Amino acid sequence: MPYASENTGERIGQRIAEARKARGLTQLQLAQRIPCSKSLIAQVERGHKPATPSLTAGAARALGVRLEQLTGQPYEDPQRGRVHATIPDIQTSMLSWDLPDEDVPVRTYGELAADVARASTLGRKAQYAKLGQMLPSP
Repeated sequence: MPYASENTGERIGQRIAEARKARGLTQLQLAQRIPCSKSLIAQVERGHKPATPSLTAGAARALGVRLEQLTGQPYEDPQRGRVHATIPDIQTSMLSWDLPDEDVPVRTYGELAADVARASTLGRKAQYAKLGQMLPSP
C-alpha cells in the first residue's frame, strides 16, 4: 500500500517524482545530488517507503524547490516563528535610527553596558527571540 502523508493525505514521493521529472533528472541523478541510494528514491516515489524529513529536505534542496512544494503544507518551526515575530520591531528600529524630535530619556553608562552585555550573551546563545524583545517600542 502506498505511503500517504498524514498531514496532507497526498504522497510526498509523488511530488518528488513530479519535480524531478520537471527538471529532467533521472532517479539516479537525484539520488546522487541528495545523496542517497537510487533504490530509496524509487521506493519513496512509488510510495513503498515514507519520505523521511531529511530525505524530503535533501530532495527539495537538490531539486531547487521549496520544502512546502514537496510536503504540500507550510513547514512550521516554533522557534523560527518566535524569532520571525521580532522582525517588524527590528525593521522599525532600523528605519527610525534617527532620534525623534521629542525628548528621549538618557540612560546611564551602567544601564547601557548592562544591556550590551545581555544582548551579547543572548546573541552568543542564539536566543534571537529574546534579543528581539530587547528592542525599544516604536
